[in-house]
Amino acid sequence: MTQYVPTTEAARALKAALRAEYPDVTFSVRKDRGTACSWIRVEYFDGPTDRAVQRIADMFAGRDYLVDGVLVSRHVGPDGRAAVAARVAAVAPGVTALDPDGALSTATLTPEQATELGVRCANGPITVRDAAWQVFARLDLTAV
Repeated sequence: MTQYVPTTEAARALKAALRAEYPDVTFSVRKDRGTACSWIRVEYFDGPTDRAVQRIADMFAGRDYLVDGVLVSRHVGPDGRAAVAARVAAVAPGVTALDPDGALSTATLTPEQATELGVRCANGPITVRDAAWQVFARLDLTAV
């Protein structure tokens, strides 16, 4: 007879695995409630890419676990904003990437600058704020 690991225990094990892999990153790992009670939600700021975290999280869903899936949400924090600003400054000197409050700015990048950053955009300019999400998604900030 197969024994399944309950969602709450799977969440604890997932958090331990994330701590072991990324000891300097603080993760919030919670079992969802209500109709999504067999889902786990992982949230964190900056740190590794969400793909890297999702690879670990996926090991705790299905098969031996009573977990339907794991939702990973990576949020941009001060280190992420600074890293994006540095990337923007490298390809678009003179473009203000951060406003005076430290938030990502609405300054625009040309399509050429966006391409150099690896950002997909329509044929017109794109704001730093909109481009930042694509740049941030590829940045591994575990060494910051």
